[in-house]
Amino acid sequence: MSILILLSSHLLEIVLASVLGLLGFVSIMFSRRPAPTQMPIDRNRQSKPLPGGDESIRVNSILGEDCNLIESVYEVDTLYKGFQRGLGISRDQPFLGTRQPNRPYQYLTYAEVQERVTNFGSGLINRGHIVGQGTFVGIASKNCPEWIIVEESCHSYAQVLVPLYDTLGQEGIEHIVAQANTEVIVLSGDKFTERFKTVTGTKIPKLVVKIGTVTEEDKVLATEQGVELISMATIEEEGKNARVDHVPAKPDDLATISYTSGTTGKPKGAMLTHLNIASNCAGAMTVLNRNSPFNENDCYISYLPLAHMYERSMQTSVTMNGGRICFFQGDVRLLMEDIAVCRPTIFASVPRLLNRIYDRTMAVVNASSLKRKLFNMAMRSKQIDIRNGIVCNTTIWDKLVFKKVQAGLGGRLRLVASAAAPIDPDIMNFLRCALGCYVIEGYGQTEATAGATLQFPSESNLGHVGPPLPCNIIRLVDVPEMNYFSSQGEGEVCFKGYNVFKGYLHDEAKTKEALDSDGWLHSGDIGKWLDHGGLKIIDRKKNIVKLSNGEYISPEKIEGCYTRHPALIQVFVHAHSLYPFPVSILVADPDSFVGWAEKRGVKGNIEDLCKNKDLLKAIVTELDADGREHGLNPFERIKHVSIITDQFTIENNMLTPTLKLKRIEIVKSYKETLDMLLESMKQSGATK
Repeated sequence: MSILILLSSHLLEIVLASVLGLLGFVSIMFSRRPAPTQMPIDRNRQSKPLPGGDESIRVNSILGEDCNLIESVYEVDTLYKGFQRGLGISRDQPFLGTRQPNRPYQYLTYAEVQERVTNFGSGLINRGHIVGQGTFVGIASKNCPEWIIVEESCHSYAQVLVPLYDTLGQEGIEHIVAQANTEVIVLSGDKFTERFKTVTGTKIPKLVVKIGTVTEEDKVLATEQGVELISMATIEEEGKNARVDHVPAKPDDLATISYTSGTTGKPKGAMLTHLNIASNCAGAMTVLNRNSPFNENDCYISYLPLAHMYERSMQTSVTMNGGRICFFQGDVRLLMEDIAVCRPTIFASVPRLLNRIYDRTMAVVNASSLKRKLFNMAMRSKQIDIRNGIVCNTTIWDKLVFKKVQAGLGGRLRLVASAAAPIDPDIMNFLRCALGCYVIEGYGQTEATAGATLQFPSESNLGHVGPPLPCNIIRLVDVPEMNYFSSQGEGEVCFKGYNVFKGYLHDEAKTKEALDSDGWLHSGDIGKWLDHGGLKIIDRKKNIVKLSNGEYISPEKIEGCYTRHPALIQVFVHAHSLYPFPVSILVADPDSFVGWAEKRGVKGNIEDLCKNKDLLKAIVTELDADGREHGLNPFERIKHVSIITDQFTIENNMLTPTLKLKRIEIVKSYKETLDMLLESMKQSGATK
C-alpha cells in the first residue's frame, strides 16, 4: 500500500509539473504582449554629475548637456494656470466625484467647479477679505470637492491656503492659526463643534465658513465665541451676485503654508510658492510622460490627506491634464469599495496600504500548495517580462492568477506610486507583476514640495528611489561621525532646485537649520548613489542614538528591517544612551498573529498570545534572523520586546498625517513598558 501511495504521489507531481509546463508554454506562445517599453535615457546612467567634476552632486540624465533644470511644462508656472489648462481640455467633462454608500460616483464638471471657485472667492472679497498675499485662508476638512474649490479660489485671487488637520492636536492647531494669522477658516461638518472651538479660541479668525448647513446650535456657539459664522453655500450665493475678476497669483507668490507635523516639537510652516509646486509637478511629468503620460482620460482616487503635499502634487498633475478625481467616502475601511467603483487609472499610495494588499494576497496563495506553485510560476514569468521592458496585464497568468487582485483595484490601473516611507522591494516586485502596470517609488519631503527623486516607469531594478527629479539637483554631504563620505558615494541627502521651499513661516532659526548658506536643503537622510545612477536611502542622520558601547544606531533603519515580519503590523524601536542595545514595542497584526502563533504550537486569543513568553522568545529569534539578513550589526538587533494589540494611529496621536511614528508621544504613552524592557536588559547582564 505504501508503494502505491508513493507512486500516486509521484504521478500527481508529474501531472502537476506537466500542467504547469504547458501553462508556461501557452503563456509564452499566446499572451498578447505589447512592445517592450524603452527608457528615455540609458538605464545604466540615470543620473550624471553636474558639469564641474563634483561627483557628489548629480542631476537626472534626461536633462541636456547644459543640465538646465525643468521649471515648468505646458507653460504652467502657477497652480492657477494649471487649473485653467485642465478647464480648457475638459470643460464639460467630469472633474470632482463623490459617492454615497452603495451608490455610483456623482461629478462636478470642470466648468461647474470654475463657477463655484469664482463665486466663493468673490463672496470672501465682498466681505472684506482682500485679494492678495495678505489673506491666509485655513481649511480643516476631509478630502472633498469643497476643499479643491477653496484651494482654487485662493489661486484665483493670489491668497494663501493653510491646511489644518486634527492630528496636530488643539495646541498644534492653535499655534498654526496664530502664526499664520488665518483670518478666514473653512470647516467641514464632521467634528465641526470641536474644530470650531479650537480655532476660535485663538481669537484670530474673523470669519468661519462651514461646509454644510449652519444649524441653530452652530449659531449659538458662534455667538458665544464672538465669531461670524456662515455657510459656504451662502458665501457662494453672495459671490454669484457680485463677481470679482480673477487676480491670479504669480510664480513667486506663496501658494500654501504646509505645516509639517513632524515627530517632535511644534509644527513648522513650510512656505511653498506656486513655482515650487508647479516645478515639482513638471519634474514628475517629465519623468513619467515618456512612458505613461497624464491625460484627460485619467481617473485618480483621492484618499491620502489633502494637507499632505504628496497628495496635492498628484492631484495638481491630474488636474492640469484634464483628468477626473474621485474622493473616497472618508472611511478607510470602505476604500477598496470606492476604488472598485471609480476604477482609477492612477493610484498614489503609501507602503502601509500596499503591504496589506500583499499580505492578504499571500494569505490566499499560501493556503494551498497548488496555488503557491501557480503563483510562483506566474511571478517568474512576469518578472522575465518586466526585465525585458514588457509591462502588461494581458498574459495568461493575469487571467488565471492575478485577475482578482487587479479587479479589486478597479482593473484599469496604469500607474501606482508609493512614497512617504520606504517600501519593501519584494512588495514592489509583487505589485509590478500582479497589477501588470507601472509601479514606481519616489522620495522627498514637504520642504522639497513633495518629491525630489522618482523612478522611471520602465525601471526594472528594485531597492532604490530613482534619480533626482529634473527640477532639482541632489548632493551627498559627508557625515563623518557615522562614517559616511561623499567620496565613497554616500552621505546626507541635500536638495537644491525650483521645488525647494522659501523657509519656515516666522521661524528664521528653524529655516537656518534646514537651509544652509548656499541654499541646500538638508534632509537628515543618508543616501548612496548606486552604479546605475539611482539613489538608495540607507540610513537616517536625525534620530540617531549613541549607545553605551559608543556605537550609533538609527531606530528608523531598524524598524524598516523588522516591519515586514508576517505576524507584525508595526514596529517601534527605542534606544537609550545608558544601554548597549535597543528595545522594541511590536504591534501584532490582527489578521495573521494568531495563525503565526498556532504554527508554533500555541493557541489562544490575541491578547493572551501577545504575553506568551515562548512566543516572545520565538519572535525575537526570528527578528534576529531578519536583522542578520538585512545586514544589521549585532548592537542594532533587538533582544527585548513587548507585543501589543493597539495600533499606532493618527487618531490616537501616535502617527503623523504622513504615517510616521510620533516618537515622543509613543515614549510618553509606553514609558512604563519601555522602562521595564530596559530593566530586563540590565537584569540579563547586557549593560556594556
